[in-house]
Amino acid sequence: MSDERLDLETELIESSLLPAERLVRDGGYILITSDDSNLSIRVAVSSGYPARQSITVEIKGEHIARDEAQSWKEWAQGTVDNEWDPSDE
Repeated sequence: MSDERLDLETELIESSLLPAERLVRDGGYILITSDDSNLSIRVAVSSGYPARQSITVEIKGEHIARDEAQSWKEWAQGTVDNEWDPSDE
């Protein structure tokens, strides 16, 4: 895993957060939480980063039903797939 690159990308994400949002990086996980929406985005980064298959994105919330959670999961996966630039690997 490219820690230097991940550090830079984490800094860029953190600098773009709104005041009600915060980012915590813990090992191979990045957690972004929003006090406004009570949602969080959990990004798991495994070895092989920056390859696309090394990233897993989950959206969590305190009061999300199973159907809504599945919908968020599909949205997150589609967004990552659409915006991933293979030339960055």
